[in-house]
Amino acid sequence: MKNILRLVTIALLFAAFACTKKPGNRVEQVNARFDARLAERAVEHFSSDDQSLAIAARFLPPSPAILEAGSYHGETALAMVQRWPGATIYSFEPVPELFEIVKKNTSPWKNIHPSALALSDKVGSAVFHLSAMEGKPDASLGSGSLLAPSHHLEEFPWVKFDNTITVTTTTIDQWAGANQVAKIDFLWLDIQGAEFPVLKASPRILKTVKVIMTEVEFVELYKGQSLYAEMRPWLEARGFEEVATDFATAAPKMADLKNRKGTSWYGNSLFVRK
Repeated sequence: MKNILRLVTIALLFAAFACTKKPGNRVEQVNARFDARLAERAVEHFSSDDQSLAIAARFLPPSPAILEAGSYHGETALAMVQRWPGATIYSFEPVPELFEIVKKNTSPWKNIHPSALALSDKVGSAVFHLSAMEGKPDASLGSGSLLAPSHHLEEFPWVKFDNTITVTTTTIDQWAGANQVAKIDFLWLDIQGAEFPVLKASPRILKTVKVIMTEVEFVELYKGQSLYAEMRPWLEARGFEEVATDFATAAPKMADLKNRKGTSWYGNSLFVRK
């Protein structure tokens, strides 16, 4: 869900490594099971942030309260404020250099409120695993996480996690209480495997949410992360319904570069309250 230039860069590099991958591996086995599940379901599909925001808008008030986590450079927050000029947008980006970029890029809009906190299931501090392109250790990518990398190292060997920092963490409920935020209409979560713990740790605010956009994984890219097969039924049990994904559009483009069918490792899913 982060900016399209980053995705294109990773996709091109992905092609360069295609010849090193062996057929019939673990990811292809996951893909086969995923393709069968996808064929059984009928949901809308999107291939860009603009398309997903257009779908979300059908289920939101004219001036929603939005929480966006994993802001990167602030592009999604800017797309949101263009669509909803009266929205209140809380953008979270814990990587210091990225946070400074978010602040700069969103500074003209007083209704975008950047925060350097890392959303988590705990209040306190935690180790954050920084990501960078191989050979460019000072160029932070958007793959950093509170979770240590796992199969990410195999699927994207040019993305390195050589450095860590300590970040301040909070739950959505704790942050909302401290900042007198009574509700969030739209949750946008792009936090590299930490989405599910964040949702589970904030039941009070979750009850006010109308729409959730979340990244999901089908392979454990980060150690100990929950996968799509666990997250989706959990949200359904709390009154949400999956209405749109990019599983059959955006993600396979990357898989096609290595002559694979279907989603190779991740997707984005839009849930709305029934």
